[in-house]
Amino acid sequence: MSNNMLSLYDYLGRAAGKELGKHVAAYAHNQKTKIETRQVSNPVYSGPVNLYTENFLLSFFNNPNYRTVIKEDNEWYESKKKKSLERKVSETQDNTLPF
Repeated sequence: MSNNMLSLYDYLGRAAGKELGKHVAAYAHNQKTKIETRQVSNPVYSGPVNLYTENFLLSFFNNPNYRTVIKEDNEWYESKKKKSLERKVSETQDNTLPF
């Protein structure tokens, strides 16, 4: 395992919801783990993000006490992804009749 500092986005390969971020941060403070920050700027978010060690993130995501919040975050992400896809399809559909 590595002690590289990772954001939740780095670890998950996708954006994390606010609730998951709050739980991870609270767990990190409770565990007195090392937390760093990094500034990010993209079309969706600009500001600081927390960075954690990979070992810490593994311990959080393998902790049975957080299964519910992890499941809810996965559901939130899938719903967000579905809505985005539906919006893209709606924007690209040609509503004119072919005749």
